[in-house]
Amino acid sequence: MSSGRVVSPVIVAVALAACSSGPQGGVNPAARGIMPLATVSGSLFVANQHAVTVYDLEAGGLLRSIPNSNPTAIAVNRQGNLFVANYQANTITVYAHGGTSVLRTITQGLDGPRALAFDRSENLYVANNLNKTVTVYAPESATILRTISDGVNGPKALVFSTSGNLFVGNNGTSQITVYPPGGVHVIRTIITRNGPLALAFNQAQDLFSVNNFNVTVYKPGTTSPYRTISEGISLPSTLALDSAGNLYVANWGANMFRSSISIYLPGQSSPIREINKGIGYPLSLTFDQAGNLYVANSALSTVTEYAPGSSEVERTIKKRIVSPTDLTI
Repeated sequence: MSSGRVVSPVIVAVALAACSSGPQGGVNPAARGIMPLATVSGSLFVANQHAVTVYDLEAGGLLRSIPNSNPTAIAVNRQGNLFVANYQANTITVYAHGGTSVLRTITQGLDGPRALAFDRSENLYVANNLNKTVTVYAPESATILRTISDGVNGPKALVFSTSGNLFVGNNGTSQITVYPPGGVHVIRTIITRNGPLALAFNQAQDLFSVNNFNVTVYKPGTTSPYRTISEGISLPSTLALDSAGNLYVANWGANMFRSSISIYLPGQSSPIREINKGIGYPLSLTFDQAGNLYVANSALSTVTEYAPGSSEVERTIKKRIVSPTDLTI
């Protein structure tokens, strides 16, 4: 969300499948489009090369490891159940809250599942990168409820507005297509020209799109950006917004040693600061309830934590971390 930005051979297959023109953007809650639901508190979930590892947020200790080869995206629903998308196996495995037991495995309609999102009714939406669809599944079901194909081409990002409209980031056409609640036909098309890799809304419902070379921002209901952010952007992979509306953009940079996180105040197009320490090909960003930032560093096989307003590493999680691609709390 990388053909030109692969950090090591072990993630070549996933990275190539995820994007042909930009880094594989890790799907954080904002970019993934999960509605602000009450998920399991106190646990950090990390998608790694061969497993999803779960850590205690307060102590940082490993709680459990869930075997799953090359997970691409992870999400947690209201009940605390963990959903793990596997791009190569074309599966989504659902694990029970707090454990490693499998509740069900979804295979119907999947072809390169790249992103996950839940709507208000807890229906699961899956962006299938290869067969150019978004498939929808009712809660506790492994059977397709409906399939969205109109306007979908190489989908990489899913996000819902507060009104319940679905926004799909189509890397195959550099377009964002918009669908009404429960609908399968496009009601609006937004042109990004060189993306999108990840999507997110702020509290004002401005839409942010991370593209291959910039971030574009759209007012509600519009199709053209009112602001383009280029300063501080260097091969971006994903983004996140904190509770104050500050924008965080993960940059791969020209090489691992130039990777960074650029931070922008609301309404600003120049970064107020950058995080460089502990960053190496970042693929996913997320925040805990206290506002601490967590970064998945695929090249360093670490997750680094930063206190609100700080560019210094607060904590580094290494145990069982291998080329992390996604985070959620």
